[in-house]
Amino acid sequence: MTPSIELDEATLRKLAEAAERETKAVADWARERLAEAAEEQLHPEPSGALGHLQSYFGVIQDATFVAPPRSMACTEIDALW
Repeated sequence: MTPSIELDEATLRKLAEAAERETKAVADWARERLAEAAEEQLHPEPSGALGHLQSYFGVIQDATFVAPPRSMACTEIDALW
């Protein structure tokens, strides 16, 4: 299938620049981004209200990870209030 999309000049320049940065043809770059957007719409990651922050702050995805025990420093801070 070959969709046709009409873009304004400014958007077309941005698209071309983004494709150039990844050394890809505009059509290939656009195809990949559209596929990613469609996938996200169909299968969004479980997020709740703040799930998008995972992409900004990172998430440990190692199933063997065990959080270290909390130190006494955490309770000492509470004493300041």
